[in-house]
Amino acid sequence: MPDQHPLPDAARVAHVERVHRDAAASLLAIPGVRLVALGGKEVDGRNTGELVIRVHVAAKLPEGEVPPEELIPAEIEGVRTDVIVNGGKRTIAAPPGGLVRDTSTDGQTKRPIAGGVRLNTANAPGAGTLGCVLWNTNSHDAGYALTNQHVIDIVGTFTVTKDVTEVGQPDGNDSSCCCNDIIGVYVAGERTANSDQAIVRLSAGEKWVAEIVDIGVVKGTHVLTAIDAVVNTPVRKRGARTRLTGGIVTDVGGLDPSGDLSVLVKANDNPDRKPNELLFFVDQGDSGSVLVDDDNKVCALLYARELTGAEVTAGGGTPSPLPPDGIERPKAYAYPINDVLTRFANGPSGRPLEVATATAPNQVHTVPGASTVAVPAELAATIADDDFLGEGLRAPVGRPWFAGNPPPAETVAAVRAQLARSAAGQLLAELTDRRRAEVTRLVRTDRRVAIAWHRGGGAALFQLLLRMLARPEVEMPSTIAGTPVLDVVDDLIRILSERGSPGLATDLRLGRAVLPDPAGRTLPEIMAGLGSAHVVVSGNA
Repeated sequence: MPDQHPLPDAARVAHVERVHRDAAASLLAIPGVRLVALGGKEVDGRNTGELVIRVHVAAKLPEGEVPPEELIPAEIEGVRTDVIVNGGKRTIAAPPGGLVRDTSTDGQTKRPIAGGVRLNTANAPGAGTLGCVLWNTNSHDAGYALTNQHVIDIVGTFTVTKDVTEVGQPDGNDSSCCCNDIIGVYVAGERTANSDQAIVRLSAGEKWVAEIVDIGVVKGTHVLTAIDAVVNTPVRKRGARTRLTGGIVTDVGGLDPSGDLSVLVKANDNPDRKPNELLFFVDQGDSGSVLVDDDNKVCALLYARELTGAEVTAGGGTPSPLPPDGIERPKAYAYPINDVLTRFANGPSGRPLEVATATAPNQVHTVPGASTVAVPAELAATIADDDFLGEGLRAPVGRPWFAGNPPPAETVAAVRAQLARSAAGQLLAELTDRRRAEVTRLVRTDRRVAIAWHRGGGAALFQLLLRMLARPEVEMPSTIAGTPVLDVVDDLIRILSERGSPGLATDLRLGRAVLPDPAGRTLPEIMAGLGSAHVVVSGNA
């Protein structure tokens, strides 16, 4: 904490803020100046507590090497300046070919939806972070996932359409009933010279909480001021790449030549840091995470970080000198949350949004508008622990029904290996791979198929099969909603064949021909039945 200067009073703060606004344009016109902000003056890396204008530059040069007209004044109207070396900034999503190894990001599936987790546009080659959930001021159950526009469109490399492009958590997988990650649709956002925000409208029936992983319940918003920079207000964030990290606010009101208005944050030291290891507050993959203060109030939306010395050198620039403590800490850039919300309110869609809050953990909201059907009684006991269902054992209609905690990849791989041991099993695996995208689309978009799928027990049957992958002792019931299992399968095949392509109908007939009666059998027993099935291969489309 700074202790050499008393905190400035309101009149002094107002004066410094006015001088900052008036001087910003002329300071930014000086070659090499990257940002002009407000914060505490630093001496030997230590904040003295004096409110000054902080001028961020590409490199510091000896005074004798700088033309007089390019010198940064030591004082402007009684307000001192402080010159800070800044390496420049880069967005922190994970574009193809970027610095992030995708395997290092947090791939957890979080249901109900919460902040601080990985977010991915459907079928896009990169990912970012869902910062927190917003709600509509007129409907506190209608939730919106907050992130950056460059997370949605992968830094402008991926074409997206409002009210159409789907977004998933943790991935953007929309091709399989059991692994479908889609949580909503991108509905608003923009990336300009001085803004970078987007929202995803959560799907009807989706459950969410006003919480951030590893941080807890969200209790409101905090508008950062010059005083926060002077006292180095502590903040945290939870991102998909670096998880939970802590830092301090060093700059507010940061203006750059584009008109960007940013907050800057520096990471706290970490006792687990290895020698010569960079100390990041955020890194690529954390885009879209939010700053949270010690009262669990959201302060800002993170969107970029300062370049490291190695990155500056690789780009042909002069690296920043290490600070007195010898630790390179690339600063994080964020947009004040009040500015973000104002942009949504004043944008083309005119959405009045607020940061969703809670008074205690596990206050679950359900997005209205979803039709549901009851889960068949024969399956209810087996699948009652599914996080996706919640209370009442009712399944949502109109989109795939998948496990909140799907089987591990190695379990799925082991089952596929068992299928490959028989001709019938191999055929079923091939048919599933070939037609799962079309079946998923029909379940999600064709209302007749969706209703038949859920009322006929197809969703519950599929859910039970997922359980059986990891629990070989579980038996398939003899009936589903009082109907023999094979009759249920035949009814589903009939509606899918009627509404799908000719090729789907053909493949469904081929699969049905080798399927043994699963009633009362465990998965190993069903596999054994496939081993004795007779396979007849015919043409398919």
